[in-house]
Amino acid sequence: MKLEEFEKASECFTQGKKLPAANDKEIFDKLQQGNHCSALLRNASRSLGSFAEFESEFECTLCLQLFYNPSTLPCGHTFCQHCLETATTFTNKCPLCRTIFHFHDSKPPVTITLKNIIEKLFKEEYAARAAQTSQKTRRTFRIPLLVMNLVCFPGEQLPLHIYETKYRTMFKRILQGCRHFGLVLDSPSNGINTIGCSLVIDQCEGLPDGRLIVQCNALKRFRIISREMVDGYWYAEVEYLQDVLPATDDALFEMHQLIDTVREMAAKAATKNSLAAEHTEQLQQIVTYNSQIPTNTPEECNRFSYWVCAMLPIASSLKQPLLEMDSGSERLFRVISLLDRVSRTSAGCGLL
Repeated sequence: MKLEEFEKASECFTQGKKLPAANDKEIFDKLQQGNHCSALLRNASRSLGSFAEFESEFECTLCLQLFYNPSTLPCGHTFCQHCLETATTFTNKCPLCRTIFHFHDSKPPVTITLKNIIEKLFKEEYAARAAQTSQKTRRTFRIPLLVMNLVCFPGEQLPLHIYETKYRTMFKRILQGCRHFGLVLDSPSNGINTIGCSLVIDQCEGLPDGRLIVQCNALKRFRIISREMVDGYWYAEVEYLQDVLPATDDALFEMHQLIDTVREMAAKAATKNSLAAEHTEQLQQIVTYNSQIPTNTPEECNRFSYWVCAMLPIASSLKQPLLEMDSGSERLFRVISLLDRVSRTSAGCGLL
């Protein structure tokens, strides 16, 4: 029973005690009203008296605070959404009973009904929890990192051979959880670059000696916010980066012109006799791309820019700046410049 209803019932009961003399009908009506108010008082008293008994049922067992965005697992246990995300980074088991669960998305869904009940019962407390969480929570995610001399782009399919002990441990944990991880380029200056690409494991084959053959799909770019070492590998908090797409028809038309220029420059570079056969084949694929890679919409043009960067036969140190660019048009401008350098080189090419 809400506190305001309790106060209303008390007021009605007090007013009923001060009623002046009246006829039998009026007295009967007032008695009926008094009975109703007494019932309200009894229910309010009962509710307020037993409130402390079930208040703890709305507390998360991980953070020991009031549920904020409660998320209920199939086993029936409920936690704060953020607490559950953190506790199940490397596993898909309930933190309490260890029951295995699977989500379509790596982010557990909010239990809407329970959230509404908590908001009504604990209005001020829930608002305080929301303010507290908003100060701590950013649009960030925590993923393990694979650091190597390789750069991949969103949409690229990447086969990996995992043989190092630390990464074998990391991938076994990934396979038990959301199957997501990040790939970042090894940097001589600070150890790793801060911009990388997230991947999801599509297939994984274990070999008798413990090595893993993994097939991955690249998803989206990210920036590292912070990182820490876990059992020999990096575990980082990252934020995903948004691409800048052509916003007008003129910008889209300009990007189409850049795509045509890329094809022309790739055809010119492919005629260089100094290129290795595999490099020439990669350039020819850019020239002869077909309808499987459409470029009608801004999103499709942006995906094409990623695909071209993945196909370029250049060193990883030259691909990293392409990955860090937010605009597909800027990315294509840079590709044209690199292809021009290839076509102008007379004897051999140092950037391939």
